[in-house]
Amino acid sequence: MKSINDTYTLSNGLNIPCLGFGTYNPKGGDNCKIIRTAMEAGYRYFDTASLYGTERALGQAVKESGIDRKELFIASKVWIDEMGYTETKQAFE
Repeated sequence: MKSINDTYTLSNGLNIPCLGFGTYNPKGGDNCKIIRTAMEAGYRYFDTASLYGTERALGQAVKESGIDRKELFIASKVWIDEMGYTETKQAFE
């Protein structure tokens, strides 16, 4: 990796940035602002999970950023007690 903009090509042809921004327990108060600052710095891959409690802040940051959603790679995970078809759907709601 030579740049924050470098990517890996997945087997389905999609590109994933080499470097992601983790949203777990960000310090400093305003999670939306923190994530937006990461976007301004060039991050396009964001890692979140229901356990982190930052999914809404990430969504708001995407909306406020003006960056086309197609330019962003977002990974969200479910916690162990949310596994299963119905539980996972509920967690993502």
